[in-house]
Amino acid sequence: GTTDDTAALTEALGDAASAGGGEVYSPPGIYVTGPQVHPANTLIRGASQGSTSWQLKAVSNADLLVSTGFATNTGTTNNGPMGCSLADITLDGNCANQTGYNLARCWVIYGWDYTVNNVWFVNGQRGGVYSEWGGTSVTTQYPNGTVMESQWSNFKIWAYGGAQGCIGREWHGPHDSQFSNGIVATQDSNIARLDGVY
Repeated sequence: GTTDDTAALTEALGDAASAGGGEVYSPPGIYVTGPQVHPANTLIRGASQGSTSWQLKAVSNADLLVSTGFATNTGTTNNGPMGCSLADITLDGNCANQTGYNLARCWVIYGWDYTVNNVWFVNGQRGGVYSEWGGTSVTTQYPNGTVMESQWSNFKIWAYGGAQGCIGREWHGPHDSQFSNGIVATQDSNIARLDGVY
């Protein structure tokens, strides 16, 4: 929880990206890191959401984990990356040690055909999760239309925005998505708010 793990995580994620995807596994522990890029077709997995945590380094003032190509894809109808998935891990925005408000969310994704299972998103200063997808190629890649564009299960989103306010889960797609056994809550100043139970 005190060592800067940015370089090691960047290398592991870069190896996955170079291979066209794969799995990046983090054993139990707190991994302090600067902002990271989530490659396509890559599962980031820990030992469990209670034992493995990626924590945003102090004064990063940026989103912790962002899908590859997000800046290019957001606001478009691009298909964007597939398979940016998460399992058995906590993403900690470390809001108490950030000094900027504009970013510092736990996970930001433009993409589809991904899964989130047994994941906690906590202490995001601006928010917990931002998800967006405007693409239309599902029927091309999956002619029978059987794909679920995202699946969420056993998740918790707890975001703290201080006096500025925040959004626990900001959702702009993908539109064909399933949610089960999840909770979304935020706190603004001294007011706690339950935003959703799934």
